[in-house]
Formats: sequence, C-alpha cells, structure tokens
Amino acid sequence: MKTYRISDLLDLSAVQKMAEAHYRATGMPVGIVDALDDAILVSTAWQDICSKFHRVHPEALKKCQASEKYIKEHLVESGACRYKCQNGLWNIALPISVAERHLATLFLGQFFYEGEIAEREIFIRQAREFGFDLDDYLAALDRVRILTNQEVDNIIEYNKGLVAFITDIAERSLAKLEADEAVLKQQYFLQKAQEIGQIATFELDLKTCEMTWTDELYRIFGLPVDMPITYEKILNCVHPDDRKYVEICPDAPFAAEILNIEYRIVVDGSLKWIKRKAEFKLDEKDEITGVIGVVQDITERKLTEEALAESGKRLRLSLAGSGASFWEWRPENNYIYFDDYWWKMMGYAPGNRIFNFEVLKKSVHPDSKPLFKKTLQKYIEGSIPRYEMEYRIKTPAGEWKWIWVAGECMEWDKNKRPLRFIGIQRDITPKKQAEEEIRSLNETLEERVARRTAELEERRRQIQRLALELSEVENRERQHIATILHDDFQQELAYIKIEVSLMARDNADRKVGQKLSYLESLIGECIEKSRNLSYELNPPGLRRGGLPMALEILGQDMEDNYGLKVRVRTRDGLEPISLTHASVLHRSARELLFNVVKHAGTTSAFMDVGCRNGMIYIRVKDFGRGFDYDAVRSREGRGVGFGLYQLTERITFLGGTVNIRTGPGKGCCVVLKVPRDGNV
Repeated sequence: MKTYRISDLLDLSAVQKMAEAHYRATGMPVGIVDALDDAILVSTAWQDICSKFHRVHPEALKKCQASEKYIKEHLVESGACRYKCQNGLWNIALPISVAERHLATLFLGQFFYEGEIAEREIFIRQAREFGFDLDDYLAALDRVRILTNQEVDNIIEYNKGLVAFITDIAERSLAKLEADEAVLKQQYFLQKAQEIGQIATFELDLKTCEMTWTDELYRIFGLPVDMPITYEKILNCVHPDDRKYVEICPDAPFAAEILNIEYRIVVDGSLKWIKRKAEFKLDEKDEITGVIGVVQDITERKLTEEALAESGKRLRLSLAGSGASFWEWRPENNYIYFDDYWWKMMGYAPGNRIFNFEVLKKSVHPDSKPLFKKTLQKYIEGSIPRYEMEYRIKTPAGEWKWIWVAGECMEWDKNKRPLRFIGIQRDITPKKQAEEEIRSLNETLEERVARRTAELEERRRQIQRLALELSEVENRERQHIATILHDDFQQELAYIKIEVSLMARDNADRKVGQKLSYLESLIGECIEKSRNLSYELNPPGLRRGGLPMALEILGQDMEDNYGLKVRVRTRDGLEPISLTHASVLHRSARELLFNVVKHAGTTSAFMDVGCRNGMIYIRVKDFGRGFDYDAVRSREGRGVGFGLYQLTERITFLGGTVNIRTGPGKGCCVVLKVPRDGNV
C-alpha cells in the first residue's frame, strides 16, 4: 500500500484560506509543517522578528531549530505543546495524525503572555551579538502580539477543533484513496487472472444484441483490439458445424443447458476450442432479458486430452503387442481392475473388468500364495524398488499359467499406507516351459561339456608337448648345423683360403694374382658369415653359463654391432632351466632387441630377466617412438608385425603369454612369460 502525505489528502489551498481567516480574527500566526521533511505547507503572517531576523541569521536559526526539535519530541496526541523558544518567544504546536500516523504539525506562535515583562536588555544584546539593526529589531519586538492566558486557551481549543476537522477530512480522503487503490488492485488481479486463465467476461442484451466484454475476448477470438464487438461478429468466428449449438435462443428446449457448452472457433485458419459458461438475466417479471457469462480458451486442454487419448491408445497397443496387460489395485476396498487383454489371456468370458483380490488369490497355486504377502511387505518397507514377482494361477479351463507381474504404488495416505497400485503383467508360461526344457538339457549338457573340456585339455597338453618336442628338435638341429658349420665347413673354407693365398703369392701373373686375392677375400667373408650363423644357431653362452650369461653376451653384441646400449638385469631363480626353454627365450629376446634397432629410433634399451610364480619372464623396454599396437594387431600375419605374430605364436605354444604395452610417442614394453617346468 502506498504511503500518503498530508498534501495528498487535503486541499491545502482551502486550509490556507482558513488559516488566513483565523489570523484576521485572532491575530495569531498559523503554520502547518510536513512531519516527514519539515516542508512548510500552510503559513500566515509570521512575526517579523522571526521571519526577518531570527530565521535569517545562522546562529539565531539554530535556536529556532532547537526549539522545533523540542516540540517534536514533546508532542502529545490530541494535546498542545507550549514552549518558549530560545529566542524568547512563545510557540504552540498541535500534531495532525491520520490513521495513527503523524503526518504534519500545526504551529501557533510568536507571542508574549500578558503581564510577562519582556527582558528588553536581552533582545538588545542579541541584536548586537547577531549584528541586527537595533531600531528595526526593537520595532519588530514591539509588534509581537501580547495575549492573555484565556485568549491563548481559547485559541488552542479552537485549533484543536480545526486539527480534528482536518484529521477527519484527511482520514476520509485516505479511506477513499485506499479503497480506490484496492479497487484498482482487484481490477489488475482480475485482468491478470483472465489473461493467465484465458478467460473473458461478456454480457449480451438479447433485445438489442448489444454486448459488453473484457479485453481478453479480443485475444481469444483473434479480433483487433478496440474494435467494437457485436454478437454477429462472435458468431461468425464459430465453426460452421458448431454454430447451431452456440446461438443463444431462450425459447429453445434446454436453452439453459446449451449456455454451458464447449465449441470450436476458427481464428486465422486455425481451430480453437472454447468453453462457455453463462446464465440468463431476468427482469423484475422473471422474463429473460440477456445473458452474462464467461468464455475460456481451452485449446491446450483439448490438445492435451487428445494427446493423452492417443498415448493411452498407443500404450494399450504396445502392451497387447508385447503380450502384457494393465492392472490397478486399490487395497482400501480390495478390488483389482484388469484390462480386456487379461480376461482374454485367462480365458474368461467378456464382462465385468473388476475382480475381488481375495477371489483372485483362490485361483493362485499354493506354492505362490506366500509370495504375494512377502513381496508386498518388502515393497512397502522399501527393501525392493517395485512390487515384482512370478506366480502360477489356474484358468477357468483348469490350466496352470505362469504370470509375471510388476507394479508400483502411486498413492499413499498420510500414514504411509498404500492406496493405489498400478502395473502390468504378462503370461510367461511359454518362457517357463522353455526354461524347464533348457534346465533338462543343461543337466546332460554339463556332462558333455565337462567331457569335451577334458578332451580339449588333453589335446592342449598334447599340442604343448608337441611344441616342446618340436622346439627340442629345432634346437638339436640348430646345434647340429652349428657344429657342421664350425667343425667342417669353416675348416674347409679356411684350408681353401690358405691354398688360394699361397697360389696368389707364387703366381707371377699380376691379373691372376688380383683375382686370387679377390677370391681370398670372398672366402674370408664366407668364413665370417658362417661363424656368425653358427653363433646365432647355437649361442655358446647358453651352454657355458645358461640363459643369464647368454643374454648378457647378447646385450654386449647389440651394442658392439648395432650401437644399441642394452642394460641387462638378471635375477636369481633362473637355474636350472632346460636348454630348449633357454634357446627359445634367447631367440625371442634377440628378436625383440632387433625390433628396437629397426623401429624404435633410440640408442638404449632395458632387459629384465627373472622367475616369478613358476613363470620365467623377460621384459624388454625402450623409450623410443612406439607404435599403434591395435593397428599392427589388425594386420598380424600379413607382413606388418609378422615378427611379433610369430613370436607370440611360439610363446603361446609353449604355454606362455606375451604382453605388449605401447603407443605412438610412448615407447614400448614387451613381457614374455613361459612356464619354467614346461606346464601351463
């Protein structure tokens, strides 16, 4: 509510005239000052000693202001405050309060009481102190009115009545303003309510067909604002098929009922739904003279109802298509509702869709009955998210069916007791029959699977033994070839080289000597290649110091021959180990180091060898460029990554594993593991 000031509630010009008449009758100056900001609202004939002297000089003004402050602090409702100001003159103040709020103060003042001796010397000193013209100041002092006590009392009583009169007028004005404001507020609320609710009010005179309406009618019917609306214009908006129901005919049968209808209108080519609720107006002779009512735009509601109807239709079709039916149970009356599909599924004749829950339970298989109570109790306690179970029920034909049911409580009372359940259920008899057949098959299937698993395990062991035997054969053949190369082939080549060297020395023909020297160098290269091949086929370190020594020598060879510095760390527990395993692991490690030389783009690598949990492992790690392992795996056995593919196959046949961790720019780490004793 707005906060009003006294100037909002009174005609101050009329009050000014009353104050002037008061002054002429009594000689007493009158002023009214706003209590909020001390603004002077009404003023008549203030004494010159105040207006021209005391209120002009800053120091004298302070005394005036101190007096005014005293008066404000000592005002009493319906009482007069008398006070002699610090400048020596008497003042009187009466509060003007409206609706218990102090809005203004009526001041009477600047007088002396009869018989009071004006201390002239004080005023003379004050004139000199503030620099007033002494003669003018004393002349103004002589013009101050002198009143008797009775005259002052009479003036106070009169002004008390004036204040009461002013207060009454102000309170009446305030009441009117507040009432007008309340009316405007109610009109605003009504307008907003009509806008939000899309409701318009109308009144129709059936004799003249004149209409009155609220602005919302324009928006509902799509008519230009401020255009005069007639009954005919409203009818022209109605859909042709609905017009005969909309027209108001007091003499028609059921005329009063037709006033309250829902109908369609056409606005800018689009359909709208309108709800009309109205009643007839009667004159003093109870004759119908008009109609008053409201119309509401219910298009959104209609669209929602259509959408819900369509959604319900789709739901029913979806449930029927999935073999499910809908149910609703109200525990308070223990009745349960089933849709048509359930009755058809159970073999009941068409009819009542309502079933008593207790009657239903009589058809439930004895083994399933305890589940109803147990499952319901768990759901209500909150230990399961929804009411769900499988049970058996007997059809009218005596056949047992398996039913899956699920639902939730949609309404609870204040004591957390369920009021309304809804859910779905489905005939799962074929599923249960299939599960029984599968269970029966599984009983024999487990035996067949176990037998087949044992056979496969034996095959796997046979393959592993064969792989070990093949590795041993391969290793023996490598040793045999290495021995032939070292003991026979290299010796024969050495003898040939010596003979060729002697022939070149003894031959006098320069050209023949050059060819023999060239032949000698080729034979030397063959001897070197034969020696290297013999070393690769049968590393001597394997026989002398086992796998650890052989890997140490391998690391040094990689640095000497290829510039790859390999830090080798061997751990305890590697010996004894079969020569076959040592040979396979040595060749695998050598191949991994060659991959680092060819692809990693780095000059250092780390190799860690040990035994853990019955598995011998070799870990080769570099910090080179790495590679996309998934891309390489997708091309395994087709050129790219063939070496890793073969290595993985070889280790797997021995019952081992290969683990590779790499990525572009992340280096590469390969870990090989094989069983120490040759078993998986």
